[in-house]
Amino acid sequence: MGISAPPRTIKGRALVDGDKTLGFGALYVGSASYVMAAEVSDELRQAMRRGRYVRDFMRCAREVIALATAPLPIDSIADPEKYGSAKVLKHLGFKHVREDIWRWQTSA
Repeated sequence: MGISAPPRTIKGRALVDGDKTLGFGALYVGSASYVMAAEVSDELRQAMRRGRYVRDFMRCAREVIALATAPLPIDSIADPEKYGSAKVLKHLGFKHVREDIWRWQTSA
């Protein structure tokens, strides 16, 4: 057993409140596109349902998208078990491709 670097560079942004990480978004280069992933804490999800942190979350997501420097699309999966997942991707400009897969065409 050992520890090694990931095969690809991962870039991301975190949404923090004081010393608490509420969520993060990450971007890495896949075989023919970027792949965007996010993790949102239950605390952040509940706060967003009450209208808190929504602008901060969307700004963080846009900053993750801005990390794309190559002219490749960005793919993401809308988790059907996570409330609002597809709605957020649509609001960010992603287009539904098939099943739970969404794509954002970078202009880089």
